[in-house]
Amino acid sequence: MTITDDIGCTSSVTRPELIQVVETKADFSLSAAVVCPRQNIRFTNSSQNATNYLWRFGDGTTSRSASIQKSYLQPGQYEVWLIADNGICKDSLMQIVTVEHVEANFAVSDSFICQLPATIRYEDLSVNAVSYDWRFGSGGTATTASPSVTLPEEFPLENRQAIFTDTLIVTSPHGCTSTLVRENLVRVVLPDVAMSPTASSPSMSGCVPMELSFNNQSSYNTTEDAIASWSWRVNNGEWQTSQAIDVSVTEAGKVPVLLRVVTEQGCVHSKVETINAGATMDVDFERVGNYERCASQMVMFEITSPAPEFRTREIWDYGDDSEAAFPVPFHEYEKTGTMDVSLTVYNNGCPSAITKENLLNILGPYAKISVNNNCDDPYRYGFSAEVMDATSYQWDFGDGSALVTSTLTPQHRYAASGNYVVTFTAFNASTGCDYVVTREVYVRQLKSEFSIVNGTPCLGNTLTLDGSASVDNSPFSYNNQTVNYVWLFEEEGVLETSMETLSHAFTNKGLNHISLIVQDANGCRDTLTQEMTIYRPEPAFEANYEVGCMPVTFGFTDLSSSEATIESWEWDFGDGTTSTDQHPTHEYTSFGTYNVSLELTDAVGCVHKVTKNQAVQAISPDADFSVEKAQLCVGDEVGFFDVSNSQIVEYLWELSDGRSYTDAEPLVHFADSGHYSVSLYIRDIHGCELTGEKVDFIHVQEPPVANFVADITDANCYPLVVQFSDLSETDYPGSWTWHFGENENLSEVQNPFFIYNRPGFHDVTLVSRTSYGCADTIVKQDYIHVGGPFAQIEAIDVACAHDEVAFKAVNLQNVYDIRWDFGDGYSAEGPEATHRYRATGRVNPVMFLRSDADNTCNKAILDTLHIWDLKADFSVNDGLNMGCVPLEVRIDNTSLNATDWQWDLGNGTSSQEAVPTLTYDTPGFYDIQLIASYAPLGCKDTTMVKNMEVFPLPTIEMQADTLICYGDVIELWAKGGVSYLWTPDETLFEPESRLTLAAPDWHTTYRVKVTDDNGCMDDDSVRVAVQQPPVVFPRDTILIIGEEVRLDVSDPGISMYEWSPADHISCTDCPNPVFKAMENLSYEVAVTDTSGCFTLSYPFNLTVQKIYSVDVPQAFTPNGDGVNDVVFVKGWGIRELLVFRIFNRFGQLVFDSSDLNEGWDGTHKGRAQPMETYSYMVQVRTEEGDVLQKTGTIKLLR
Repeated sequence: MTITDDIGCTSSVTRPELIQVVETKADFSLSAAVVCPRQNIRFTNSSQNATNYLWRFGDGTTSRSASIQKSYLQPGQYEVWLIADNGICKDSLMQIVTVEHVEANFAVSDSFICQLPATIRYEDLSVNAVSYDWRFGSGGTATTASPSVTLPEEFPLENRQAIFTDTLIVTSPHGCTSTLVRENLVRVVLPDVAMSPTASSPSMSGCVPMELSFNNQSSYNTTEDAIASWSWRVNNGEWQTSQAIDVSVTEAGKVPVLLRVVTEQGCVHSKVETINAGATMDVDFERVGNYERCASQMVMFEITSPAPEFRTREIWDYGDDSEAAFPVPFHEYEKTGTMDVSLTVYNNGCPSAITKENLLNILGPYAKISVNNNCDDPYRYGFSAEVMDATSYQWDFGDGSALVTSTLTPQHRYAASGNYVVTFTAFNASTGCDYVVTREVYVRQLKSEFSIVNGTPCLGNTLTLDGSASVDNSPFSYNNQTVNYVWLFEEEGVLETSMETLSHAFTNKGLNHISLIVQDANGCRDTLTQEMTIYRPEPAFEANYEVGCMPVTFGFTDLSSSEATIESWEWDFGDGTTSTDQHPTHEYTSFGTYNVSLELTDAVGCVHKVTKNQAVQAISPDADFSVEKAQLCVGDEVGFFDVSNSQIVEYLWELSDGRSYTDAEPLVHFADSGHYSVSLYIRDIHGCELTGEKVDFIHVQEPPVANFVADITDANCYPLVVQFSDLSETDYPGSWTWHFGENENLSEVQNPFFIYNRPGFHDVTLVSRTSYGCADTIVKQDYIHVGGPFAQIEAIDVACAHDEVAFKAVNLQNVYDIRWDFGDGYSAEGPEATHRYRATGRVNPVMFLRSDADNTCNKAILDTLHIWDLKADFSVNDGLNMGCVPLEVRIDNTSLNATDWQWDLGNGTSSQEAVPTLTYDTPGFYDIQLIASYAPLGCKDTTMVKNMEVFPLPTIEMQADTLICYGDVIELWAKGGVSYLWTPDETLFEPESRLTLAAPDWHTTYRVKVTDDNGCMDDDSVRVAVQQPPVVFPRDTILIIGEEVRLDVSDPGISMYEWSPADHISCTDCPNPVFKAMENLSYEVAVTDTSGCFTLSYPFNLTVQKIYSVDVPQAFTPNGDGVNDVVFVKGWGIRELLVFRIFNRFGQLVFDSSDLNEGWDGTHKGRAQPMETYSYMVQVRTEEGDVLQKTGTIKLLR
């Protein structure tokens, strides 16, 4: 500023950086603009030239922090405002935060199910979901929006009930999730249909006439449904509706009794029980062969009445206390003498019987033998025989030794192991009959033997044990497993089995007892126990002492033990050095604690290592120390402490001013300024001593004497610029803090400027500090006086156009009068005023203040107001306001600064979405209107009405679906439009005409697109089915006589079949007859399609080979693996099996059958038979009536 007086003298003054012009700009960023409820958002403030902040988060909460982290509890859109100011200038910024709403919800089509199978349809009712995770209580998952679950008829139920809990987890577009669990949502309850009596009741089987009473015993365990009705039906007769019915059966047969119940919800369940009614029969049979028979001969009987079709079951009593149930039985008698034979025949449930006395005479001899072996004397066998009607007998032991004839209980010693067939023969000189019994014996000299074939006997190592040197052992069953060897490890208490070698890792060190158990074919067992030592050296050592001052040498003494001689020692001292001495010494030259390891190897090769953690410690006390702080002010007290790396037992602290201390951590008071040197002597627990010194370690400063002055202290108007000057006294100037007495303004400049912007008396404070922070404070009260008027504007920050805005002056000081300038050309006077703004945007209202009538000090206070610019506007379908149903209307919402929308869509519906989805399904005229609003201020704006016209689709008429024969042509027609297009057009004559001819070769669906005058288009279809000529492929076939083959030429497109000739065919008009190979024939099948268009014939030849044989396998393995578990009679040209008998080595019959489809599974009376050789006898009748017989042996292996 330059001033000139009235005589031309001038003077100038310059105040550098007196005025600072800045722009306050509010700005912030979000960690995420779209979040889930309760998800934290970080609001980062990046405003410029602002010191005060006000956040308004749109949910009623605010904050004055610079930056903040916050979460929202409820979904919705929130306006977040940041208002930033520096006490003079102000700015604001708004951003939208969307808290995404996602809510899982669903419904089911049926929550109660009374019949299976059933399909449950799940309907998604969730809000804002884009992905789905269904978890069904009935099992399974799904990811579609509305899935279906089908419960099959065989779905497992408990007591005919099941209850399911279903869960739906949905995810929103931005990853928010919601879970809904519907407990016990679906309930399945089926009625239990029951009646009495049941099929297992004795009253359900008998001879006609039969009289029975049936009672309904059904139950239904639910309160959500009930049995509404029940009805009975007997043998496909009329339905009866009563709780009980009486049934009279007068004819033989299987009579079904059906009980059906219907529930109130329409579910139907039924139960069938069958009456087994038979008629009394005339029974007769004949003996085949002579009246007198040797006991060794098989006797055959043949039933002559009734015919087989009237026989449900037969029971024989052969007169020797044995029974069997075979239509044409064979029997080997176990007694001698005359026999009474009885036969009982069942016709369904009705028995009829006949007994023929003295039907035959069985001649002796008869014999049976038993064999005894001794596991302790395995080569010695005892035999015994029971004989009837014999005059002599003999034993053949199968080893070439002499025959024995003198005793029925001989003893025999075999010379070697092996399988021997023992034969006992009894003779009757009077009858001329003999009887031969054979048994196979398994002579074994069992011995258990094993060895170690791989591995070192160290603890934890895996060894391989081999028992293959054992003699005469066989596989056997142990704990339901087939094994060769059972191993027992006594000290470990472990038992293991194997078929071959065994791998075992020993867990017991020292002496171990190992036993091998083997078994032979007779069930005898042998055990071998061997001793084995399992080795592991046990490292152990000690050091001569644990701690020493560096450099230190430690001595290590080996204290290890081992069952075997120790051959090597490997020491690791933990500092990178090693040794192989048994008792080494080692010097440590570095401070630290060390882990020491010793690894031993013994003469067997076993290795073991042990490590002692922190075994030894090499130390140096290192007389080092520190202090809480070394730069002090007069009067400070600080603590000293050592940082030595040892356990110190003696301290001596000495200061350069002569003071000394023996505490570990002394507190020292400094009353004078200056430099101090410090030394520390220490001795640790091991006697190590050291002294350390730090010169001028502590420096103590005097505090300054604070003082200041200002260039001006009084003015009648503001702003007042004051220059302050620091006058403090100190040798170590450091820092300054000024408080100017206006608001919280301060400065840390030594000689600051300050501008006073408010009137009043102001205290000025100066805190002066040295470089170490030693401080002195001076306060000059009412030091600065500033005059002039002052006030603040109280008004809202944002308003709607045309709304009334209130202005008020507050916190007035020295104000004479007030005038307002609203920033749009309008003004007012007084401390309060109101104004309505028509234009939108940012305005700056000004409040003018005067201190007096002389205008001594006038002030203008500026404010900022935002007039919200709200405009409702939209367009539809790019300006096209007409179309065909269904008309999808694309709305482009071009509204400005709106938060809410209210649409009237003209069809009786409304929407509050920003861009609603709109489809008109009904022809007509529709008016659309939008009201847009801004919720925080309540502003609203309404658009003009926009019209839409919707046209109907054309109504199409066309012919119905039809069928033609292959090669025919049909006329297709349609009407209802002005243009037509038929597809597919490959088989059409005029695809763009209303009428066209079609000649399809296959089933074809033709679609026609019809367009009307408005350009609206719809389509429809007609299906033309084409009947193809029927085609079957019967193949020429070659069979063995008696074989059967089913030829299946079934086709759903064929309605009639005719096979010729009819010889040896199960049916002549079915699609899949069975042909029995009895003679060479040429056949033909004629087929007609279901539409009656074509009838075609196809020939084929059946060639028959006459081959006859019978055979039985030599061995089988009934071990349950599904392979070779059952032995059957096999052969060519067999019409029927007369007998198939199998005997064990004791002559006991273990299997008997006359059913070719029945084989022996290795069991007798439900028990598995042992591994041995069995004898069999087979008789079959061929297709030409001849009887073939075969005997032999078969081996049972497991």
